[in-house]
Amino acid sequence: MKKIEKKISEFISKLYLYKALEGFVFFVFFFGLYFLIYIIIESFFYLDSFTRTSLFYISLLLAIILFLYKILYPLLQSFIPSLQISKEKASKIIGSSDTRINDRLLNLLQLEKLGNDELVTQSIQQLEKDLFNYDFLSALNLKNLRIFFRLLLIPISFFIIISFINFDGFIVEPSNRIISYETKFEKPLDFKIQILNDNLTVVEGEDFELNYKVIASRDVPIFIFIDDKIFEVGNSSNFNKYIFNNVKSNLNFRIGESITKSYSFNINLLHPPKISSLNLKINPPKYTGLPVTDITNFSDVEVAEGSELTWIIKSENIN
Repeated sequence: MKKIEKKISEFISKLYLYKALEGFVFFVFFFGLYFLIYIIIESFFYLDSFTRTSLFYISLLLAIILFLYKILYPLLQSFIPSLQISKEKASKIIGSSDTRINDRLLNLLQLEKLGNDELVTQSIQQLEKDLFNYDFLSALNLKNLRIFFRLLLIPISFFIIISFINFDGFIVEPSNRIISYETKFEKPLDFKIQILNDNLTVVEGEDFELNYKVIASRDVPIFIFIDDKIFEVGNSSNFNKYIFNNVKSNLNFRIGESITKSYSFNINLLHPPKISSLNLKINPPKYTGLPVTDITNFSDVEVAEGSELTWIIKSENIN
């Protein structure tokens, strides 16, 4: 009887290992398909950072739950008897998978509990002899595992197809945006603005001439957006310019066909150098008897011949 019970215990252990393997394949299939759908949606719609952040944490929570329930728990059941099904329930599973065994394995376990009656003992010995040569592990139903392996080909096939179509556009770039879920990304426009100036800097109070080029496959109406003001600068052409008059501070502006379909740029202000204070220290010759004097912010000054003059100049905006 111990040999039969050992075979049942081995079946139970393998049953949970199989469930863990089945759970792993399901886990890979589910998240493979989920990720494939996610990157396709992201590649077309450029989800905002809030949506991507929410989906990231929902996905993480779902992955933890599925891993614990579908993989880790069956593995623990495989090694911890107290978490396993009873031998009686296991015998029903084995019997239902093989008509030759049917209820005889369950009957054997039930007879074992009746005691040491001679008739019972003979029945046990006969059943044990009949059942010993059966392979209980053949009762493991691999049908679901085969199904999941076939289903796994779906996301793999789609992944290969879209990789050939546009690997960077459909796989790399959406994946980077999904990973950098807290970063804001703007959907690429169907036109580009090329700035022709060497730099976007202007001296405070001066005018700034912006030279730019619109690169587009269609005729694009171009506007410049400064704060709440909109300036129409015409349709796209090879070269364009716009003059910002009397720039007094750093300036952010956008160029495009609408506020949402535009590029952002910044003009940085350079403050001109200036003298903030001018002091003159006059040290007359000793024979004059005149005191040492300090003069601040002067225009004209008269000094005794032979005086020693010290200029103290403070300036701003000098590198």
